[in-house]
Amino acid sequence: MKDLTLGQRILEIRGKTSRKVFCDEMEIGTATLQRYESDERSPDLDFLIKLQNKTGLSLDYLVHGEEIQLNTDEALVIEKYRNVDEQTKNKVLLTLMGSDMSFNSNIQNSVVNSFNQS
Repeated sequence: MKDLTLGQRILEIRGKTSRKVFCDEMEIGTATLQRYESDERSPDLDFLIKLQNKTGLSLDYLVHGEEIQLNTDEALVIEKYRNVDEQTKNKVLLTLMGSDMSFNSNIQNSVVNSFNQS
């Protein structure tokens, strides 16, 4: 499905649902959907997020036609990161990015300042 255009992916997702019903669900006009499906117009972010919520597909898939696959370790790190407090997240960021000279100094200062306030 990677070779499909964004409009073709939208059309495939809609499937046999009528354009009217799909548009009502997505809160857009039928002419707008027709333009999306024919690649005459690119959908806005609000539409893509609604489509993501409706289908469970990632924005990566919707926009690019491919999912980013994480290995088990990557998925575990992300899951754990999402479940920790902000200070721990900042420590992780400093650990991962601290030695990277391209790490944005504004972000680094923000992280360091959050430690100083704790």
